[in-house]
Amino acid sequence: MVSAWGCKQQLVLAQIATEENSNEIAAIPKLLRLLSLRGSTVTVDALNCQRAIAQQIVDQDGGYAMALKGNQQSLHDDVRRFFDDPQSKVETAKPVVDGDHGRIETRIAAVSTDIGWLQEIHRWPGLAAIGKMERMREKGGKTITETAYYLLSSALTCASISQYSSPKRSSDPLTTSPWIPRRFQTEIPKFRARVSRV
Repeated sequence: MVSAWGCKQQLVLAQIATEENSNEIAAIPKLLRLLSLRGSTVTVDALNCQRAIAQQIVDQDGGYAMALKGNQQSLHDDVRRFFDDPQSKVETAKPVVDGDHGRIETRIAAVSTDIGWLQEIHRWPGLAAIGKMERMREKGGKTITETAYYLLSSALTCASISQYSSPKRSSDPLTTSPWIPRRFQTEIPKFRARVSRV
């Protein structure tokens, strides 16, 4: 079962069963066709970071924030190298620190709209910006650091990313799973649709 979750409404907007011997990548286009995406941002995990899915979202007048990992290896490598280069044009937010359940989490968001070079190589549908989120979690004397990268169809600024106060993890699934962090969920007039496998 694959479903679209309305983050603002806190309810399932649509869901469909995956066909036998199929996976959610094949089901996502069918699910998206059930939704009116105009003025909305669809967030997907790295598995669904696919060119065809991005194109469909754009064609349906929606926006996207897609987690980017190794399944798009050369694109992921180029985005990582760009953010690692101190000469890159990047807007970096002030660190946001949250604490709950005995842990302290520090997040630092970075966004760049300097992507002409990237589009010349990869020609990703609707791409307007790339993002990076560094997370440092401290718990029980141990520190875990992870870095995630994102493809964004909106040119978000770090000011808009950082405008949120500490999210409540219990009510915001975007901050407790591999989905796009709440920092990238800004200025969206209707609803945010998160596509997930149930």
